[in-house]
Amino acid sequence: MAKKIIFSFIPIILIILTAELVCRIKYCVDYKDYRWLYIPFNELGPKAAPPLDKSEQKVIKIQTKASIDSVYSPCRGKMLVQSYNDYGWRGRMFSKIKPESIYRILIVGGSSAESVITGDEDSWYYLLLESLDSDSLLKGKIEVINAGVSGNNSKLINEQLQKQGFELKPDLILYYEAHNDIHLVTPWFKHLDTKIGLLAKSHLIHRLLHYRSMLYTYLVEKYFFTKMKITQWRIDEKLTSENFKSIITNCKKRSIDFVYIRQANNFPLEKDGKNLTDEHDLRELIKIYSEKKTIGEDKTRLSEEWSELMVFLQRLLLVIQTKICWLENIEVIDPLPAFEAARKDSLVLFQGHGNKTNFGVHTTCEGDKILAKCVFDGIKQKVENGVSYFAVK
Repeated sequence: MAKKIIFSFIPIILIILTAELVCRIKYCVDYKDYRWLYIPFNELGPKAAPPLDKSEQKVIKIQTKASIDSVYSPCRGKMLVQSYNDYGWRGRMFSKIKPESIYRILIVGGSSAESVITGDEDSWYYLLLESLDSDSLLKGKIEVINAGVSGNNSKLINEQLQKQGFELKPDLILYYEAHNDIHLVTPWFKHLDTKIGLLAKSHLIHRLLHYRSMLYTYLVEKYFFTKMKITQWRIDEKLTSENFKSIITNCKKRSIDFVYIRQANNFPLEKDGKNLTDEHDLRELIKIYSEKKTIGEDKTRLSEEWSELMVFLQRLLLVIQTKICWLENIEVIDPLPAFEAARKDSLVLFQGHGNKTNFGVHTTCEGDKILAKCVFDGIKQKVENGVSYFAVK
């Protein structure tokens, strides 16, 4: 009898394992990384998993080991190294103590700053250093540290700087993030996080499987999304502004230069005659879209309209952050026009190019070239002035 019961479960187990394998194969194909076939969903090296929407990230966490992976570069037609240092950050390890003769640049942000889908030589921070190093005045005098961490928003970046970043004594901080603040400040996301969090507290199986099994994670989050109702879409300007201003204030206290880079994404700057960089137009579109439907009726989470709404919210965050920079007399670099021009040349600039439900922020090797050039043009004079100051000193 016992054997019959055990054998009756075998087909069910096989079906579940097959479904898990199908999920992993899909991610392997989508993200062009075979490691999705066998590594727990949340443990792919130092990188976070692609979003199924894990809004609460358990950073700040220093990796105990450096790691080296490899990714294919369509720009170079070969595999490239993708390295992480002992901090769990992209790039080679560096000395915690900054040499007096070195001008240290620290990049902060989320996965787009981290440059999660490109190899070292294709990544925008590597290309930025390469461009700076090609200047005879700057050669050998610049260090670029990429402290971008997948999932980081303004709150987590602020904590990261307090715990790790400021002790490295950077001369310049480059801030490149906006999208992840949607998870931080949108009430609907916060409510969803609470619901899933309560499940984790009460169920051991959930704690064991959530963000380890792709199938389980997808089904649980899909269930909660279908049960949610969008009663209000808005950006809590006060909350996101407080975090962002705090970072700027802490930089000023330490005499660290701060430069804000407006985050690009895979979406045009205009839609249906609306300017998607204008605050009034964005707020109007957000209001229209948020009143259309609710998730669980005739719109799924990854529908085109959902994705467009995410774009409008991200662009509104750019407006909010830019306004703060203007008031604080902070330099702003805007790569969006350069990306728009390149879009017209049909270049593949972002992961998910051509997918109507993927308007993401992860730049490809072509996108990283554009971003690196825009940042280089924007900071070159500032860095030259900083290096010249060191020389006189």
